[in-house]
Amino acid sequence: MLPGLVITALVAVVVLLLGLNMIPTAQKVEVQPFVIAIFSVVFLSSTYFIYTAIQKLKDKSPGLLADADGLTYNISPLGKAIGKIRWDDIKSFKENEDIFITVMVKNPEHYLKRITNAHLRKQTHTRACVMKPGALLLISSHGLKCDYDELKHWLDNRLAEHSAEKFEKLRV
Repeated sequence: MLPGLVITALVAVVVLLLGLNMIPTAQKVEVQPFVIAIFSVVFLSSTYFIYTAIQKLKDKSPGLLADADGLTYNISPLGKAIGKIRWDDIKSFKENEDIFITVMVKNPEHYLKRITNAHLRKQTHTRACVMKPGALLLISSHGLKCDYDELKHWLDNRLAEHSAEKFEKLRV
């Protein structure tokens, strides 16, 4: 993840500097409005990529955190908005292609209420209507830089451990 961000940031800086270098010459020569529009888009895009690269470099939170209470996925904006998913609410982890693992929960609406960004909430609701009932979140093995099968096995084991602990507490 880091080398890709560094390359993106460097390209964005170069484009930004080249664009800033063109401003003095643009005042001497008559410039078409189309060129100004393209320059504006490139300038704003470069600024955005630099900003997002810096934000990602500053983020030190683990991509996937599993503790005794639940699971937290910090790679996607949706995962960050949802926060911790309690083990008691997770029904299973379903395979979805060879990159994503779908987190199936008992009550997805409970977690969707946590999303404060209206655009993200609408996008998530639309995707939830297309996906299986109970699907809440897609965990990316690619985003975590790990093997898909190992991740699926690890998640299934963590869920089984929690279920066994819960069963033991009920028996006592």
